[in-house]
Amino acid sequence: MAPIKREEPSALDHVEIVKPGASYNPSFEDHQKLLQEAVDEQIKNREEFDKVMNPMKRKRRRKKNKEIEDSGDVEDSSEMQDSESDEEKEHVNIQIIPRLTQADR
Repeated sequence: MAPIKREEPSALDHVEIVKPGASYNPSFEDHQKLLQEAVDEQIKNREEFDKVMNPMKRKRRRKKNKEIEDSGDVEDSSEMQDSESDEEKEHVNIQIIPRLTQADR
């Protein structure tokens, strides 16, 4: 009798079986459960993000207030502090590249 030749396992990943709410035609309850899981995960990620970012924002705000106090604009610092505490604004600096017209090219 000849020895049995075994095949090596495939290098490809195994097929993942999706949760019931992600099928083509899920039941309403399964779909709602899946959506709730996604929302819970996003809330958890946001809380972790806020836990890291809030101390950094406070530190940046204190630094700005200190710079304003050092420059002598004490009245403006209280107004700025009130406006920032009401709404936490996050600024993103995006470099604006001027567009060239056809004549400029």
